[in-house]
Amino acid sequence: MSIDAARRQAFGAKFDVSRRDQTLADQLLGGRLTLSPHPEWALTKDLEWTEDPFSDRNWRAQLQMLRWMDPLRRRADAGDAASATAWLHYAKSWIDSNLSPAKSVREAWMDMVDGLRALELCIALPFVSDFEPTALEWLIPAIQVHAEWLMDERNLGHSNHALHQHQGLFVCGAVLRNEEMMQIAECRMLDLFKSQYDSQGINAEGAIAYHMANAHWWAAARHRLELEERPVGEAFNLLDAAAVALAHATKPDGALVSIGDTDGGNARVINHSATKWVTTAGADGEPPTDTVRLYDAGYLFARSGWGEQERDFKDETFLSVSFGSPKRVHGHRDGMSMTFSSMGHEWITDPGKFQYGSSPMRDYCLSRASHSLPYLLDMENDDSSIVECVSHKFTSSVYEATFVDRGYRDARITRRVIYSVSGEYAIVIDHIDSEIECTAVQNWQCGKETTAVATPSGFQLSAPAGGHAAVLFTGTRPNMSIVSGQESPIAGWVATGWKKREMAPALQFTKVGKRFRFITLIAAGAKGKVPTMETVRHDVPGLLRLRVDTGRVSEQIVIERAESSITGFYADEVESSTLNGSDEELLNPLDKAARVNAFENIENAFKQAWESDEESIRLNEAERLRGIRDRYETNNGVDLGLSAAIADLSCLTQQQISSQGLVRARPGLLTWTVDRSVRSGISETPVVSLRGANSELPALTVDTLVSYSLGSIVLPALVSPAPGSTLTVMFHGAVDRAKTTLPLFQRLRFQKTLNAGPTVCFSDPTLDLSSDLRLGWYLGTERVALANEIATATKMLVKSLGCTDVVFQGGSGGGFAALQVGARYPGSHVVAQNPQTDVREYIKTHARNALIAAYGDPEIGEQHQFLDRIDVMYALRTLDPNMSVTLVMNKGDVFHETKHAAPLRHVVTDLPGVSIDNINLDLGPGHKGLSNEQYVDVMKRVYAKIDAKHV
Repeated sequence: MSIDAARRQAFGAKFDVSRRDQTLADQLLGGRLTLSPHPEWALTKDLEWTEDPFSDRNWRAQLQMLRWMDPLRRRADAGDAASATAWLHYAKSWIDSNLSPAKSVREAWMDMVDGLRALELCIALPFVSDFEPTALEWLIPAIQVHAEWLMDERNLGHSNHALHQHQGLFVCGAVLRNEEMMQIAECRMLDLFKSQYDSQGINAEGAIAYHMANAHWWAAARHRLELEERPVGEAFNLLDAAAVALAHATKPDGALVSIGDTDGGNARVINHSATKWVTTAGADGEPPTDTVRLYDAGYLFARSGWGEQERDFKDETFLSVSFGSPKRVHGHRDGMSMTFSSMGHEWITDPGKFQYGSSPMRDYCLSRASHSLPYLLDMENDDSSIVECVSHKFTSSVYEATFVDRGYRDARITRRVIYSVSGEYAIVIDHIDSEIECTAVQNWQCGKETTAVATPSGFQLSAPAGGHAAVLFTGTRPNMSIVSGQESPIAGWVATGWKKREMAPALQFTKVGKRFRFITLIAAGAKGKVPTMETVRHDVPGLLRLRVDTGRVSEQIVIERAESSITGFYADEVESSTLNGSDEELLNPLDKAARVNAFENIENAFKQAWESDEESIRLNEAERLRGIRDRYETNNGVDLGLSAAIADLSCLTQQQISSQGLVRARPGLLTWTVDRSVRSGISETPVVSLRGANSELPALTVDTLVSYSLGSIVLPALVSPAPGSTLTVMFHGAVDRAKTTLPLFQRLRFQKTLNAGPTVCFSDPTLDLSSDLRLGWYLGTERVALANEIATATKMLVKSLGCTDVVFQGGSGGGFAALQVGARYPGSHVVAQNPQTDVREYIKTHARNALIAAYGDPEIGEQHQFLDRIDVMYALRTLDPNMSVTLVMNKGDVFHETKHAAPLRHVVTDLPGVSIDNINLDLGPGHKGLSNEQYVDVMKRVYAKIDAKHV
C-alpha cells in the first residue's frame, strides 16, 4: 500500500480543499445532506442505502458515490476527530451493505458511480492509517474489490462515465502498488481521449457544459498520470484547443452558451489564458486570436470582440449556431439553432437542459420545436439525421455559413446565416424546398426577461435594463405569433436550473407552400434605437439588397448566391461580383516590392500636386492612383493608404463618400490652392495644409484642422488655440471603424472646458493603411517615423501658440503614443491611462494587423530596426529621455498591469531623467477608460504640478 500515492492523488472536482470545508463538514455532522442540485435532506446516522427522498435517479447515484463524504475526509486530514469518526462510520456502513455488486442496490455499482467511489476510498487512506489503523483491515479489501470490478471491461460505461472509472482504477493501482492496474487504466484513458476529442479539440458529448466538464476532468486525469511519472507526451495537448473553444462558447455575460445539456455555468475552473479572460470580463488572461470560429463537430461562434478595446465585455455581440449529429450523449435535436446576445442581454437563446430522465419539459427541451430554427409542422423529422454545414466564408466585413437539414423525407431546409462585422447583426435566410405542400415555422426563442411585441414588420424586443432589439422579416408576409408559458403543447419556456424554468416569449413566423423562404433580421439597437430593415429595389437577378439601421450603423448589405458584402446605406449602384468576376492580382502587404511601389507612387503623386497649381494635374494623379489601387484586391482592407491619398488629391467630401457608397472611407484632408473646410465633430472646420512637420504655421485664432503631408501619409491635427502656456496634446485609442469616420479627435470638446490652455488632437494616419484596422498605435510606416514627426510638429505648434510646457495625453493605444512622443520631446509631461507599452504584448490579432499594415512584418524581434517604435521600454533605454509620467491604471485590469505597466515601471528605475506618478483607480474588471469626472481629476493634478514648477 502506498500512502504517499493516496496523498498525491487527493484532488479533483469535489475532492479539493476549500474554504467551506469546515462548514460542509459541520452540516454533515449536524445531519444535513445536500446533493446539488437537489434540496437539503435530513441525513440519518444509520443509512439503509436505499433512501430515495426525491424519487430521483441522480440523487440516488450521488448518494452511492460517497463523494459527498469528502468534506469529512478533508477535515479528518486536518486533524478533526469528529469528521474522521463520521467518515469511517458511513464508509463502513456502505461497505457492509453494498460491497457485493450482486447484493447491492442498483445504483451502487453503476458506471461512473463506482469509479468516483473508488477515488474516495483510496484518498482516505492517509487519515485512516493515522487515526484508526485497524480500519485498514476492511478499507483495503474494499479498494481491491473496486479495482477488480473496474478491471473487468464488462462493467465499463462510455464517455465521461468511463473516464471516471479509468481514473478510479488508476488510483487504485497507485495506492495498491499494482502496475498492471495502472497500465490498463492508462491505456484505456489514452484510447478514450482519442475517441472523445477531434483534431479541433472538441469533445464528443454534444453540450457546452460537458465540453467544459470534460476539459476539467481530463486535465485532472493528465495530472494523475504525471504525478505517477507516466509518459504522457503530447497525448493531451488538445486540451489547450478545448480551452480556447470554451472561450469562444462563452457569452458576453460570462456564462457558457446553453447548447445541449447546458444550463449556464462558466469555465472558471479551466486554467487557461483564454478562459481566464472570458470569466474575468477581460481583467486577466488573454483572449483567442480570432472573433469567429467554426468547429466541424457542430458549432459556429462569432462575436464583435473580446472587450479588449475599452468596450465592456458584457456589451459585445455574440452569435452561435449549432449543427451536426443529434445522437450525441448530451446533445439535443438542435441542428441550425441559433443564439444571439448583444448590448448586455441575451435576446435569442437555447431552452437548456432542465433535467435528465423524462418529463414533458425535458422532452420539449430536447425537441426541434423548442429551438431557434425552422421546422415543418406536418412532417416527421428523422431524429438521426445530421444537419450539415455545407459552406462557410469569413471575410473582414461578413461572416456567413450555410446549413442543410435533410431530415424530412419529402423536404429539405437550408439555413444561411450572414453576420455583419460592422453592423453586428445577422441576416438569416431559411429556404424550404418540399415535394408536397407543408407548413413551416421559423421559431425564435427569446431569452429570459425579454419582452416582445408584434409590429407590422416583425417583433420588437426590450430588456429590463432598457435595451432594444428586433426580429424583422422582409419578403412575403408570414403569419406571426408570440407564445409564452404555454402548457399544451409546451412552448415559450426556458430552463434556468435543475427542474426550474421561466416563461419567455417564443416568436414564430409561419408560412405554407412548397417552395418559399424566410428572410429575417436579428439585431440589437444602439443609442436607444429600435433596428429597422428595408429591401432595396434593383434589376439584378439573384441579388438581395437590404438597408439595415441599428443606431450603431446604417449600411446596405448585398447578398448574392455565392457571397455577401457591405456597402454604403445610400449606395445606388452595386456591382455584382458574380456578374463581374475578377482576376486581379492580390496586393500583399507583406511583400516589400508591393509596399515600395504603393508608397513611392503616393509620394510622387503628392509631390506633383504640391509643386503645381493646376487642379487637372492633381486630379490626374488621383486617377493614376485609382488605377493602381483597382488593379489589386485589398488584403483584409490593407491598401497601404491608396484610398486615403485618392481622397486627399480629389478633395473628396463626406457627402461624396456617402453618395458613392464607400465604407470606412475618410474625406480628403489636404487643401491645395483654395480655401476649404472639413467636418470635425459637429461643425465645419477650416483646413491648413503643410508640407512636412517642421513647416511654419500661420497664426491660428480659431479651431483649425492642420494636415501635415508626410511622404505617403497625411497626419491630421485639430488645433484649438486658447490663452495659456501649457499645450495639451491628445491621442486616441482604438476606433470602431463601422460607426466612426476619420479623422477622430477624441475628447477635444471636453478638454476645452477645462480652460487649461491650447489643445491639439492628433488622429492616427496609420489607420489609413487599412480600412479594417481599429488600432494603429501611431506607428506610421517603414518610411515615416511617425512619433518623431509628431514631436517635431508639436515643437512648431508650441512656437506658434506661445507655450512653454507640453502635456501628451492618451489612453490605451493613445497612451502608448503619448509615451512614445513624450520620450522624443525633452521636458514633456505624459499622462498615460491604462496604456500598452509594447505592441507585441497586446492582443495578438490587433498587434499583428497593425504591424502588417504599418511595416509589412508581423514578427518584430529584439534586433529589428523598428523596435524603438513598438516597444516603449526599448525606446526609453535608447533615447535617454527627460520627462515626467502620470501613469493611471485600473486595478481591475490585470492584463495591462502585468504586461504593460509593470515593465514600464521596472525600466524607469534605471532612468534618472524619467519619473512616474502612479494613480490607481477601481474602474471594475477589464480594460476601461476614465469617466469625464475622473479625467478632470487626473488632468487638474498634472496641471497643478506644472504650475507649481513655475512658482
